[in-house]
Order: sequence, then structure tokens, then C-alpha cells
Amino acid sequence: MSLDILDAEELFHIALSAMQNGRDGEALEALKRLLALEPGHRHAQHLLGAQYAQLGMFARAEATWSALLASAPEFAEARFQLGRLLTLGGDPAAVQAVLAPLADRTDDLGCYAQAVTAASRGEHGRVEQFLAQGLALASSNPGVTGDMQEWLQRLRGQGAPAPGPAVVGPPAPEAASMLLSGYGRH
Repeated sequence: MSLDILDAEELFHIALSAMQNGRDGEALEALKRLLALEPGHRHAQHLLGAQYAQLGMFARAEATWSALLASAPEFAEARFQLGRLLTLGGDPAAVQAVLAPLADRTDDLGCYAQAVTAASRGEHGRVEQFLAQGLALASSNPGVTGDMQEWLQRLRGQGAPAPGPAVVGPPAPEAASMLLSGYGRH
């Protein structure tokens, strides 16, 4: 199939499907073509960052999410995933700086952001507390909720923190904020 004849909406859905089914090259191609058509498509930019992370291209993922946040600082899902990605660098100040705008939120994502920040500082007891608080709230993103449930289970089962990212495609377009649990896949 030639992607040249597709519009932005079609390319977005093809990229989602490709990401969900592990077709990394197809996802990357669809996202890049979409962004050539609509450079300001924020959700495509976010998915491109997730795709780069999925491929282990962490510098590109960071640059993509950072650029997105420069133009759309309110894009909470991208901010959260960038904060999670930054945990890999071992710089708690960088993690906290990125996630600070989410820390005052009273929803699940705010709790998860606080958990990631606490993990980056080695505050393992607080990580479990914030994860449990977030999981007790309504889920704003089923994919992220599942990832946070897994993290809490690992913490409780092993007693060791595992804030580290791992990427899985979103279960549905509304859950397009990508998980980072598959980072080690490649």
C-alpha cells in the first residue's frame, strides 16, 4: 500500500495499528508522512516520540517530546512520558523539572508523575504510596494505568523500584499516550 495517497487521519490510524502490532518501520513511516502533511499534529508528534523510545532511540524521543512541550506545554501525556524517559538518565532534577507541572494535579496522572519523581530520587516508600493513590482514582488512560499496576506489583513482589520505562502500543486512539514499558524490547 502506498501511504502517499492517504490523508492525515488515515495515516494516524495506520500508525496506531502498526504500533499496536509491532510493525515499527510502518509506524515510523506513517508518522513521518503525517507530520510532513501536518507538522503541528500534536498527537502524531507524541506518538513519534513513543516510537523512537520503542526503537531505543532515546535521544530522538527526548528531542521530539521536548519540542512538542515547547509548543504545547499543556500536553500532559507527553510531559509524563518525557519524565519517565528522563529517569533512565539518572538526573532527578531533570525528572522533577519536567514533571513539576503535573505534580499538583489531583487525577491519576498527577499521582503517577509524583511516583516517577519519587523513584528518580530513590524515595521508594513514596513511590508505592503515589502509585496506590493513582490506581484508586478513575483511569484517565487505560494503558498507563496498566503500566502503573505492573510497576506497583513489581515493587510489592520484589521490593525493588522499577520506574523504568517499557513501550507498548495504545489499546485505543484515546489511550495514545504510549507506555514506556517496552523500551528494553529492542
